[in-house]
Amino acid sequence: MLPGEKWLNVRSGLGGIADTLHAGSTKIAFLGNSVSAQKEGYRLYLQQNINNHFGHKFHFVNASLGGIGSLACSFLVDDFVLRHKPDICFVECTTADIGGATPLQYIGPAIEGIIAQLLSNNVKVCIIHLYRHKDDLLLKKKVTALYERVAKHYKIPSLNVHEAISGLISGEKSTPEKIVYDGVHTTPDGAIITAGLVFEAFVKLIQTNDQDQTAVITPLYANCFRYTNILPATTEMLLLPEAGSQKKYRSLISYLEIGQGNEITFIPENCELAGLLVIADSGSGVVKVDSQGVISNIQLFDEWCGNERIQAIILNGTYKRGLPVKISLADISSGERGASGALNSHVKKAESLKLIGFLLSYQGATYLKERLW
Repeated sequence: MLPGEKWLNVRSGLGGIADTLHAGSTKIAFLGNSVSAQKEGYRLYLQQNINNHFGHKFHFVNASLGGIGSLACSFLVDDFVLRHKPDICFVECTTADIGGATPLQYIGPAIEGIIAQLLSNNVKVCIIHLYRHKDDLLLKKKVTALYERVAKHYKIPSLNVHEAISGLISGEKSTPEKIVYDGVHTTPDGAIITAGLVFEAFVKLIQTNDQDQTAVITPLYANCFRYTNILPATTEMLLLPEAGSQKKYRSLISYLEIGQGNEITFIPENCELAGLLVIADSGSGVVKVDSQGVISNIQLFDEWCGNERIQAIILNGTYKRGLPVKISLADISSGERGASGALNSHVKKAESLKLIGFLLSYQGATYLKERLW
């Protein structure tokens, strides 16, 4: 049973797709962060619930990466979601954004960019706000409100699972410790409860079709991240090409490994440089970004660098078109900020930078789209 429906915003629903669901031909994608990426998290149980309900094994697309937030995800929609041609996409980035993965001023444009990209490719969208424990309540409300403003504008359904589970906890039907083991990631019981809530809401949403989600709507934000691209880094961009090494992450995504004493230069043309897509690991450290003598030292290393993972470095600055931006390893062990723009007090000198590519944003669709693989 749904614990009330205050947390369920139906809006235009997900109707018009029930026939393909019953036929078993629907593809369902999850664009999210670490909670959606959990191997035995809510996504696994939700998939099982959907399969059992409709009596088919559906094609599910896992496009979830740990902790990168909505801004980085707006650049990954094409490679990680659209190339699979899904019919429905659940978008779950709120937990990472509440944790500081995306600066507040970028969350609205990023979520709008994700939604606009999906809708323009005839993908139905539903936003999920998952449960987090022990957060700044005001920050949580601010982040959620930014998502909801965009969802309301596009009439996209949203599920505030955090509110639903908070209701269960206040009604003494559960406890925070039974839902999440670290404040964010679900326990087995928490995964089952979360999946059950999302599934029951999903069944209701596919019965509602108040408006075509794909209708053209005037954008909310002038800097909406709708037209995005990731330009792969290549050895030709290096100061010392012979010293660079082109490798692959998990035998799939190419990246350029840059060592101390080398640097890579990129000149933005007809685009805005929003950030860098990198591989963070135990060799990560302070990255130096030099734009016409204006230098930022960004600490990439953090407590999660024990395992290799994809990470976005948000540059959070203005980089003038036609002027070079130089990226290298800083010869220091402390940075001014972390990859997301928040404070990072870790002390670690970089051994290498594993650069996948440059996060580029355009004003229109007239540009050459690159593929990561």
